[in-house]
Amino acid sequence: LLSAIWSAAPDVTVRRSIITGGALLFGAYAYAVHRDAFIKIVGRTILALAAISVAVYFFIPSIGVDPGFVSAPMGGVFAQKNILGYTVLIGVLCTLYTRNDRRVRIFLPELIFLVACLLLSQSTTSIGTAAIVLFTSAILASLNGTGAQRTLSLLAVWAIVPLCFVAALFPDAVTQALNRDISLSGRLPIWNI
Repeated sequence: LLSAIWSAAPDVTVRRSIITGGALLFGAYAYAVHRDAFIKIVGRTILALAAISVAVYFFIPSIGVDPGFVSAPMGGVFAQKNILGYTVLIGVLCTLYTRNDRRVRIFLPELIFLVACLLLSQSTTSIGTAAIVLFTSAILASLNGTGAQRTLSLLAVWAIVPLCFVAALFPDAVTQALNRDISLSGRLPIWNI
């Protein structure tokens, strides 16, 4: 709500803040009261939306393809490819959470499908975040395994740590390699809008 002070449209900012705050409070309540059931419902809903998005992408491309790009990324039932990417990323997180539930039998196919939707969306931020989450989840899961699995996990971590230092020391080179500007906002001069 404080951003309404310097906002160009304070009424819109206040309205969106109230809506976002209400959704956040509802989500916090639902999570606190029925955490596992809430996460399963969110995961299943996102899985259904992803399936519908894939169908729309292939069978109704005039709606399912994000028109703002030459490479034809999947937008599906969402207004833009990044919204699809963020939503499917939440689905990946829900799927990883429900992995420990013995009653959930279709973990891997669901995860592969959601990752494929992420790749079709071509949402770079969501794909990168999903890669980090999946890599970290694999390392944490393998730490509970045999000695060889633990050794491979530690070697993987030791390989990643220097990459993180390089990214911290040379952010310009890393963002240029990712075809982004230093703000990671894409190629738009976002602060000039």
